[in-house]
This record gives sequence, C-alpha cells and structure tokens, in this order.
Amino acid sequence: MRTSATKEALSPREALAAEEASGEKGLAFTFPAYAADCKWAIAGVLVGVALLGGMLAVLGLGTAAILTCCGFVALLFALVLVGSYLRRRRFYLRLAEASSSLQHAYYLASELAEPSFLEGRIFHNALQEVCRADGRDLQEERHKLKAQQEFVDMWVHEVKTPIAASKLTLARMHGPEASALKLDVERIEAACERALYNTRVESLSQDYDLRDVPLLPLCQEACKSLSSLLIHRGVAPRFNIPADLSAIADRSWVTFVIRQLISNCAKYGATCITFSAWAEGRGTTTGKVVLQIADDGVGIPADEVPHVLERGFSGSNGRDEGSSTGMGLYIASKLCLSMGIGFSLGSELGKGTRVLLTFPLYDAKVTEL
Repeated sequence: MRTSATKEALSPREALAAEEASGEKGLAFTFPAYAADCKWAIAGVLVGVALLGGMLAVLGLGTAAILTCCGFVALLFALVLVGSYLRRRRFYLRLAEASSSLQHAYYLASELAEPSFLEGRIFHNALQEVCRADGRDLQEERHKLKAQQEFVDMWVHEVKTPIAASKLTLARMHGPEASALKLDVERIEAACERALYNTRVESLSQDYDLRDVPLLPLCQEACKSLSSLLIHRGVAPRFNIPADLSAIADRSWVTFVIRQLISNCAKYGATCITFSAWAEGRGTTTGKVVLQIADDGVGIPADEVPHVLERGFSGSNGRDEGSSTGMGLYIASKLCLSMGIGFSLGSELGKGTRVLLTFPLYDAKVTEL
C-alpha cells in the first residue's frame, strides 16, 4: 500500500484554527457563564430577599406590599448584575479576539485598552508585565540564535578549506584506500552542510536568493558531487529532464535538498535514482514545475511515512543503517517551505520512495487581476 507525507505552508490563522480544532475550546464570556460565576452572590441576594419578606410579614405588611418590596430589591440586583456583565463584556470579547489573531503573544497587551473595572485593570497590568518579559526573552533568544548561526557559518567556512584541499589531493590518488577516503570526505562535507542549513532554516531571517535555475544541470551537478557515494553503493542516476526546463528557486538551497535526497536513496538500498521533471498549467496562474526524484530502494514502512518529515525522526531504516540523525528530510522540507516549494514524499515498502518538489511557475504571459 502506497502512503505519502506532505509538508505545506500554513498561514498563522490556518495554523491557529488547526490547533484549536485539535484541542479543547476556550471559555466564552457569556451572560449565563457570568451568572454561574456569580452564583454565590445570587444565592446571598435570594436569602436576603427571603429574610426581608419574613421581616416585613412580622411587621404586619400585606402580601402585595411584601411582594412589591422583595421584587423591587430583586430587580435592583438583576440590573446591577446585567450592568456589571456589560461593563466587563467588551474587554473580555476584545481579549478573546486579540488572543486568537495574534502571531506573537507579547503583542497582546498592546492590543487591549485598559478596562474600567478593578479586576480588569489588575489583570491588564499583570498582562503588560508578562508581555514585556516575553518580549525580552524572545529578543534574547534571537541574539543567541544569531550568534549560534554566525558561529556555525564561520566554522563551516573554515572547515571547507581543508575539505577542498583534501579533495584536490585525493583527485591525484588512486586505489581502494583513496576511494574510501573520498567517500569519508564527502560524508564530512555533507555533515557540514547539514549543520549550516539547520541553523539557517531555524533562523528568523530568510536570506535565500530566488533565481531561474535550469533543473537538468542542477541534478547532474548534485550527483557529481556525491559520485564517490554513488559508486561505492552501486547506484546509477538516470535523467528524464528536458534541457530547457528551469524553475524559480535558490540554487544553493535546492542543491542541498537534492543532495540530501540522493544521499538517502543511496543509503537505503537503491540501485537506480531516476530524475524526472515536467511543467504543468503553463499560461495559467496555477502553473508549476514538478521535479520527481524516485528510487528502487527498500522503501519506508507505511506507519512511518507520516513522520519522516518530523525533526529527529530516523525510523526503522535509519536505526538499521546506523548513522541516521533524522534531520536530513526535516531540514530539506523546511527549506522548501521557506522558498514556497511544495515537498511531498510517497513510499511503498520493498518498492522504493518517490519525492516530488513542486516549484511555482511564473509565466510572464499570465496577469493576475
């Protein structure tokens, strides 16, 4: 049975709606709920009205007079209850609206006007303090993340120099030992790339450069850069991509994604990797370019496919292989989402895996109204 996992971008409102649909609904500030919250005050008033009726009866007043006095007191309390509810209702409705539409919690206090009732002012002041603290914490995390990214960038660039020198030296060497060293150098280079792109995909800034990228040479270069791995594993690449077909993407980011997919294919039993690409819907606003990378490897168990794009998930194949970190597909899918590229994966155990990268097709002949 073929199963698939798809990673698509969601707007903040869609993500919030999905989260609310999967969780419990929040409390609503309605009059029945407010009255239920004031049940002890209401009970006290009813007891007071009953005592008042008894005292008036002892004083010799008639039934009509007693009912009139008790009804008047009850009406006054009902008006006070309704007025108190209406006084609070605007604030709590605005609070619910603001909390359901915000992208960041620390903006919440700025979206609310200070209410007129005492407990509301106390809550508002406390909320301001919490939001300020949350903002400070977020700013600190941003600085830490930026420092971490700068460190990893610097470290990777420093490591690239000896890697490049090693590859030049190995190019002049031959024999099984040289082949083994070439494979190890490729693994080190791939690990450095994963470290670099992991920090970038988690950063708050997006520094990708979208350009028109020819797909055939892109896939060929990705295979060439992993030639030692492909030769060692006995994997043959095949290309069914038109020479003039291109897509809008960041060349370095997409190269990393394709390299990661090639590496996975080679590690998990593939003997052939087929690269196919085609365009759909040319001349329309929904046009797209699809790049398919398919292998004939061991495939993925059906119950694991929905989880393969999760951070740190290696699955049974990864545990058997022994060197899986569970980060490759996660980073690849996140990079695609950042560039607006669809990323979907389908697999059948024992028959192989197929990944589709869907690029938006920007056609100059199409005009949005």
